[in-house]
Amino acid sequence: MENNNLIQSFVITSDPQYPWTPCSDSSSSPTCPEDADTKRRRSEELIREQYQNINSYTDTVSNASVLINGDITAYGHNSPWSPEQQWDKMRDLLRILKKPYYFGLGNHDIENNKGQCAFDSCFRASMQRYINHVKSHNLPSSQFDFKSDFISGMGSSTTIESGSFGYAVDFGHIYSIQLNNFPTMKSESLVIGYTVRMFENLNWLEEQLRIARAAGKIIIVNVHKPDSWAGGPNQRFKNLLKDYGVAAVFCGHYHFNCGDYTNNSSYSQYFGDIPVFLSGSASQRTYLILEHHFETEFNSKLNIYSVRSNNWRERTLEKSIVIPVSVPGVFKIVTTLNNSGALHKMPDNNVVLWEKNYPGASVHQKWEIVYDLSKKAYQIKYNQESNLVLAWNVPDAHNVFATPNQQKEEHYWILEYLEEEDSYIIKNKRDPKYVLDVDGGYAGNGTNIKVELQHDLNSPYIKAQKFKLERA
Repeated sequence: MENNNLIQSFVITSDPQYPWTPCSDSSSSPTCPEDADTKRRRSEELIREQYQNINSYTDTVSNASVLINGDITAYGHNSPWSPEQQWDKMRDLLRILKKPYYFGLGNHDIENNKGQCAFDSCFRASMQRYINHVKSHNLPSSQFDFKSDFISGMGSSTTIESGSFGYAVDFGHIYSIQLNNFPTMKSESLVIGYTVRMFENLNWLEEQLRIARAAGKIIIVNVHKPDSWAGGPNQRFKNLLKDYGVAAVFCGHYHFNCGDYTNNSSYSQYFGDIPVFLSGSASQRTYLILEHHFETEFNSKLNIYSVRSNNWRERTLEKSIVIPVSVPGVFKIVTTLNNSGALHKMPDNNVVLWEKNYPGASVHQKWEIVYDLSKKAYQIKYNQESNLVLAWNVPDAHNVFATPNQQKEEHYWILEYLEEEDSYIIKNKRDPKYVLDVDGGYAGNGTNIKVELQHDLNSPYIKAQKFKLERA
């Protein structure tokens, strides 16, 4: 396993759903039919196998946590008269995990069982176990959308617990938000002495997203159901994910689905164009691994893997998500043709190549590289006049110059990192097929800088389109 530059890792699972088995998923499973005792034993074996395989992986990394996206139980049963104490059993099975774990609730925990057990005991058992679990992590109160009120009078008293019950965990570089079954869920349980009120609170979610974005965190969102929410998709929720640059959404619910479902037409109605990953289930022996790797000072990378047959050593890379960042400081943009010629602004604002150590030239070669989340691209700002940005001089066919910043598409650039040479292809956002280029591949002083169609990476001309970013 390649762990170079690994910052942090997460194992992302869902649907242990004790006592669920492959036979519960499909009556055509070769394990069918099965009696109740066999079902309990088989479910426990599958969950144990998965959690032990997770431990085998997390033993190899120094900074790991486990996220479990709902359906912890099959029905929330835990009363003495229930067929089995599902929450007690899951409490014991979760203790197998060696690393800290953070779970949410799914439809089997708090939706399918609503009003179906005496005194609503199944729903209440799920909520009470969940609230205690979140409290056990000692999160700042603002990161758990939960309030508890005790009301007494007239010879009686009641506890009212309310909120969306979402919670957020700051893992350092990554900010993880757990939204349980689905973020717009509403439910209420009224029993003598104890009331639970669950309601949508997108204001709380937006505040968490705002805080995380302002702190430069990578944001991931966890939801149990990727579609089929009561009330359907929510446009404000979709807008929040986009506006605050959520990196990925992780879901469960569909036991046979594990991997990258970004282009699923149903799920995109709920999450827009945010990457979506499903983790399958314990019954189908699948889960996900997320690894956060440092790549360059301008970006890091999230690698998301699927694991099947509870065998993390044979995992499959589903997607790599590049996470760009703004880096404070001033840089020279140096061609790899000779590693000494730098982008140089002339008095008429044209941009040419000039020897970076040439006397008096350095002041004209300093650029700030600033990431714009809304554009998903960088602006390259001239350090001496911050309103001037490097731009493709549209409608000129190819020329590049420094011009007053008007936030046009041609004023933005996309950095593509080439690890082999520690260099970049710098693509123009207006048309990313066009990239920064040294005219004619000649590295002499005064050579014009332009945009040109990108050459193949194996072409001898590609060096004219590769640049290093050196701190000035």
